[in-house]
Amino acid sequence: MSRQWVQLPERGSVWTLRLIRWIALHIGRPASRALLYPITLYFLMTAGEARRGSRLFLRQALKREPSWRDQFRHIHCFAATILDRVYFLTGRLEHFEIEVFGGQWILDQAASGRGCILLGSHLGSFEALRAIGLNLKHVPIRILMNTRHNPLMTRLLDALNPALAQTIIPVGGPETLLKVQESVEQGYLVGALGDRVVPGEKAVHCRFFGQDIALPIAPILLAALAGCPVILCFGLYRGGNRYQLYFEPLAEQVVLDRRHRQEQLGVWGQRYADRLEHYARDAPYNWFNFYDYWQETPSLLIKSKEGWVRKIQKMQRRFARQRAMGWDGLGTLLLSNILLLATLGLSGLWLFRQVWRIARDTPFQVVESGWVVVLGVRLQGDQVSSDYACRLERAAALCRADSQRRILLVGGQTGGSVSEAERGRQFLIKKGLPIDLLSIEDQSLHTLDNLRRARQVLGEDRTQSWVLVTSRYHLARSEILARGLGLHPVLCAAEEHLHLAPLVLWRLALEAGYLHWYKVGRAWALWTGRHRSLARIT
Repeated sequence: MSRQWVQLPERGSVWTLRLIRWIALHIGRPASRALLYPITLYFLMTAGEARRGSRLFLRQALKREPSWRDQFRHIHCFAATILDRVYFLTGRLEHFEIEVFGGQWILDQAASGRGCILLGSHLGSFEALRAIGLNLKHVPIRILMNTRHNPLMTRLLDALNPALAQTIIPVGGPETLLKVQESVEQGYLVGALGDRVVPGEKAVHCRFFGQDIALPIAPILLAALAGCPVILCFGLYRGGNRYQLYFEPLAEQVVLDRRHRQEQLGVWGQRYADRLEHYARDAPYNWFNFYDYWQETPSLLIKSKEGWVRKIQKMQRRFARQRAMGWDGLGTLLLSNILLLATLGLSGLWLFRQVWRIARDTPFQVVESGWVVVLGVRLQGDQVSSDYACRLERAAALCRADSQRRILLVGGQTGGSVSEAERGRQFLIKKGLPIDLLSIEDQSLHTLDNLRRARQVLGEDRTQSWVLVTSRYHLARSEILARGLGLHPVLCAAEEHLHLAPLVLWRLALEAGYLHWYKVGRAWALWTGRHRSLARIT
């Protein structure tokens, strides 16, 4: 099993997580859950490693190639359980329908006064299990936890319930074993997660979904040393407000023979892996190990050295886009959606009307001379898409109509082995345009970056007249972003007319959403004095 989960960075900023927590506690669960959809979309678009891990697991669990909808559902399920942590940790269990299977095992164990190892995993919600124990049945629980991973999230959630925070036994110190033995002797159920291996930790090899993985031996060793039972637990999220908690015994007592200890540990590990696979098949979207769990080699995924190089370059470009956006982007996205809810969608409808009006009324022929700036479009299979071809054809027509015009193509590598700008230049050369009329900017990664870098190429004279060519659905956002940068382009539509097909309406709505996010983010940055955030968009 891959140990790369330790290296995955913690996502989000302090104020963003605090904002989510505040919304959950003060606005309510329905409104908070409505915000999960744009949050899920954000992470689906930006969290490349998590998306790849989701795809690898779902491919095994669903026995087919997972779609984007499958991956969206997977990440949304995780986001829903993170949100519900807030309610579990504050004891607000009235929001949920919780069904318990095998609960008598836990009650009998607690009544015996004898502790045990409560062995769980990153399948479903472990918080639901420990919150139920403390708030409903008053089952004495302590949790083994790696507090060094995701410390920000851990601190914010533990602040909701200091009593729960006091039940944590940190993993990794020399006192861990002593605290576990002491807790078991005092009758505590000691919770541990047994599906991730920390670098340097001893492990056994087991079969999981037909492939080899490594599982930590520490939970079984602790049970053997403490002489206590091991009870498996899984808190599965079933959608909406429904959770199902499963408890079942793994071992009444773990006895290890020193001569055959490794083989015996392998047997116990395989029993755990078999039950983990059973529940993972039953609830595949509850699998929250968003990384390459089997550590598949690059040769299985990418057949050639050139393909591997392209993969690395793609990851580097994606990281550059995330770094350019900054984590404050997620916070302003939340604020944007809060405003949409507060205005019953009217603020979004007002912007949709503006986007539609500009798309409808912008001419496809202009008289201004000078530069013609063409915004790039993500390449499809390393080739020019139909949208991009339409923009390039319009720019070519403008140059043929006026020999004083020159074309600036902007767009970096976003969907191919070459940049959008370079592929656009090759397209126009094939159409007969002289190469000396064509300039390119091939570093920008999104519309705002396109315009900012175009400003550098065109010079600091912002009164200079120039033409901006893009698709009709994209005109409003391009104009507003340009004006935010102090630019005043003459808009020129790529298409002759606006055709209101379903896809075009969807794109218009999406552009209105982007504009709503931009305007709310700009207003928030101005109001709070966040100059660094403001500098990204001006």
